This record gives sequence, C-alpha cells and structure tokens, in this order.
Amino acid sequence: MGGIIMKLPWKQAAAGLLLVSTLTLSVPPVWADAAAAPAGLSASYDLNGAASLQVKSLLQEKTAAGWRIGAVVKLYNNSAVNVRVPDHEMRAKGSDGNTFTLQPSAANVKTIPAYGFVELSYLLEIESQAPLSITDLLCVYVDWSVYPKAETVLADVPVGSLLWRGKDAVIEDPALLKGWGEAFTIPGTNSPLEFTPVSMHKQFTGQSPTYVVKLAVRNPGEYAETLPDFTISGRSGSRSTLGTKVEGAPAEVNPGGTKYISFAVTLEPEAQLDSLYVMTPESFLKQGQPAPLTYWTGRLAFQPQASQNYARLPVIKAGETIAVDPHSQAVNPQLGVTLQSLQWFENEGQQFKTAVAKIKFANGSTSPVPLPQLGAELVSGSGVPYSGTQLTSAVKEVLPGLGAVGTYTFAVPKSEEGSRFTLRLLEQQGQQLYRTPIAQLQTEVTGDELSTELLKFYPFEMKIDSWGISNMAMQNIVTKAFSYTYKLKMQLDIRTSDEVIADGAQPKLYMQIENLEGKILTSKTYPLTGDNRLANGIQSIYFESTNSDQLEYPITVKIYELVPTPLGDTKRLISVMKQ
Repeated sequence: MGGIIMKLPWKQAAAGLLLVSTLTLSVPPVWADAAAAPAGLSASYDLNGAASLQVKSLLQEKTAAGWRIGAVVKLYNNSAVNVRVPDHEMRAKGSDGNTFTLQPSAANVKTIPAYGFVELSYLLEIESQAPLSITDLLCVYVDWSVYPKAETVLADVPVGSLLWRGKDAVIEDPALLKGWGEAFTIPGTNSPLEFTPVSMHKQFTGQSPTYVVKLAVRNPGEYAETLPDFTISGRSGSRSTLGTKVEGAPAEVNPGGTKYISFAVTLEPEAQLDSLYVMTPESFLKQGQPAPLTYWTGRLAFQPQASQNYARLPVIKAGETIAVDPHSQAVNPQLGVTLQSLQWFENEGQQFKTAVAKIKFANGSTSPVPLPQLGAELVSGSGVPYSGTQLTSAVKEVLPGLGAVGTYTFAVPKSEEGSRFTLRLLEQQGQQLYRTPIAQLQTEVTGDELSTELLKFYPFEMKIDSWGISNMAMQNIVTKAFSYTYKLKMQLDIRTSDEVIADGAQPKLYMQIENLEGKILTSKTYPLTGDNRLANGIQSIYFESTNSDQLEYPITVKIYELVPTPLGDTKRLISVMKQ
C-alpha cells in the first residue's frame, strides 16, 4: 500500500521537502529493542545489524514565520569494516499523527568508519502559526523500486525530554539537574572531561548584571582531551540568555590534570538568575549555501551559587599568608602572598570612607617576576560587595629575594559600621573585563593607631626620638604686614619595615597644623623616597600660616598617612603632637 498525502495548513520553506501523514506500511518495523539510554541521549536502536542509531538532540523552535525542526543523530558502526550509511529518511512525528520529512545536511557523510560513529544533521523550516508538538523521531527506509513505494520504519524514537524548544525550553529531567559544586559530564559530547562549578562572580556591564561562572575541568583519563564546544546560558523566569566563553580558555586538558574555563552571562537590568544551562551547538548546511546554520540545544542544568557562607572562609590577620588558587594564571606560583594591613582612611567632606588594603608579593625564585595585577572586592557582613582598585605602582617587577606591595582601595559608605569583612582577590580573564575570585578570606578593618614615638605605615616605620614645636612672627619691613611661621623639629629614623621595594608615590606623609578650635592653619606633604623626602636625623619643618591673621597658640600637629585614590587623596591619622 502506498503513503497517503494529506492537505494541511502548512507551507514548507524548503522546496522539495515532503509532508506526509502517518503511513500504512507494507513491511513491518524491524528495529530491535532499544538499548538503555544515558541521561540526555535517546536509547540506541539497531538499524540493520551493522549500524545502530541514537538521537543526540531534537529541536522544535518557534520562528517568526512558523517553526524550525532540527535533529542530530549518531550512527554507530558495530563491525570491523567501514559501512555505508543506510538509505533512510528522517521524519518528525507530531502529536496529531502528522509527520514531517526533514532535509539532510549537505555536510552529512556517507560512510561510518569501523567501530566508529558519525553525526548526521537534519532540518526543516515550516511557515505556519498552527500549534505543533513533536512526539517521535522516525528513521524510515523507502523502497522506490516498487509501486506503490514500500516504507519500513527502522527506528521510532520517543522524544521525551530530548525535545528542545529553543528559548522556551526548560530542563526538567531529574537526571539532568545538578546542584552547585556537583561534577558532571556533558551528554552527547563523547568527552570524559568532568566539569565542576567552582565560583560565580556578579559584576555589571553597563546597568546589566553579568555573572561570570567558573568551571573546573578535570581529565580522569590517560590521554589528553580536547574541550568540547559548549557554552552556558542563564535563565531568569521564562527568559534565557546565551552566555559567552571568556577569553583564555584552555584548548585541552592533560591526563589527570585540572584547568579552568569561564563563561559570562549578561541578563536584563532587573533580572534575577534562576538557573544555568549547559548548551552545545549543532549545525546544518543547506544545499547551495556557503556557511552552515548553527543553533544551540540544552544538555543539562545546574543551580547558581547560593549566597556564600562567609563564616566558613579562613580568618586572616595582618602579616598572615593568603591562600591563592594554585591553578590561577594571575599570580606566579613563585610569589608568596601576604596581607600586611587593611585599614580605614578618611575622606574629608565626603559621605564615604576608604578601606586601604596592602598586600605583599614576595619572590622566592632566582629571577624577577612581574607584579600581579589583580582586582579586589570587600564584602560586608550583610553581603554587600564594594569594588576595589589596585593603585598604579612604579614597581613593575618583584626582584629575587625581595617583595613588592600591591595597594587596593575601596570606597565604602560612612554608614557601614561593621569591622569584619570578606576580602576577595580577583583574576582578570583575558583582555576582557570579566573577573573571577582566586582568593577569599575574612579579616578585620582596623582604625587609627596613634603614636608619637613609632609611626607605622607599611612598608615604612618612622621612629621619632624627640620632637618640639615653636612659633614665630615676622614683619615685612616694607609692607609692615606680619607673617606667622610654625616650626616642627624632630629627630627621625625612617626605614622600611620589610624587605620590599617601596613605591615613591605611595604612601606619603601629610602634616597639618591646627589651632585650639581645630581650624587648619597650614599643611605640608612629604614623599618617603626620592627627592624632597624626609630624611633620617634632625629635621626642621617650617609651616607658613595662610589661614590666620594672628599667631596661634597653642597649636597641634597632626601627621597622616596619605594614599592617592581614583576619588582623590585619602588619609589616616597616625600621630598627634600638641604644643
């Protein structure tokens, strides 16, 4: 008996593609019982004893004109010789019983290598707004040598959770739902590589949130493995956004090795990230076209990282080592990393204060190593992150046996009253602005530490053996105007407190003279290296008052550590000397 053609309200976009109804077959089906299916793939169906079929992906996607149906199948050769791909048509069956013959890709091969497999791609675009729900994928042999034609169903594959509905798709199969931190392999890729979500960092691209998701990639095998082509998409409500692979991703992973790969997913400004999907690409080459059409299908889903339990992070004090991810490419493994200080600085006239972190990078090797350029974040006890800036330094290399200082500044609202914070060091990915954490720790932000004997401002110490304040009034013999000068005399011993190369631009010493009411009369700033620096021995510093028309007494000298930031100079009080 021949096939029956039915007139339906469908118009196919590709000429020559066949739309048929459910067929009355002249030959009974010959497919064997389907072998058990791994998660994310169909069962395996024997076609002719030498070849078997497995559905890798099935797409039913809404388009502006109607529908796009795409299928990718794997054909396996179970013999020791090359075999020809069996003659067949691939058809998608709808819930109403109608079937749609898909067009084979021009790139489909004709031969399956011995004990190997090939992937074959099929596509059909239909111009119709009528509802459609694909239920089965049929592999059909058509015998055109007889009249009417005879058809044999070689495989009838229920689509189940294989069907991917484009941007509207939701992964619901429990076997394909993973938790944060749970290792997985990617179905359909034939790759043994294991992927584990290890970090998720939220930043902003314009006004839109961008989530940088970092995966650890482990190779459990005995041979180097190439990373499969995939990406991560973010789902917010019913909307999905395809992510991009961050620059610098590894091409392969050595046996027993672990590497990292990161993806950036940017959502709408008000969107909340609900879940993350692993997406793999499929391609279809239409006859006569120079380039293939590429589309994406979901393979599995995993949950975003929940609010981090910062209480589990290590607590670090000043002078203690920071544990940096050993797989990071941003910090040379020959560099030791130490938190030297994290202190509050003030910004006069502003509604924010500044936290300044100083981190020492010590070179334990026998050759110079570049000073790391890292991002940083300071996270409050309530989970609010404050972005940091690494200050530009004249020191570009860390010399053997020495250290160098990385200074990071964070603008924080004055209303922030907590002292316990989480400090994150961030690695920049490639040439892009995406960043991922490579170290996290808890620490305290300390306040002023006043002294008139030993002033500490890493990496310097200034010992004051003696000091005195005097004031003088002088009259111009021509104008008869008076000028007032204040003299601070100190015997100093200034030195670096650690074996580091100090940057002459930071920090500096800022000194100001105040009267009894706290009015600033005059001030001076001194570098600690280079020309015009404060030197050891007896130093006489003269301050000429420009803010008073009389000689003030008594006066107070305040000495600050001064650090430049992108928002202006910020300072920390370290000494008060009263006349």
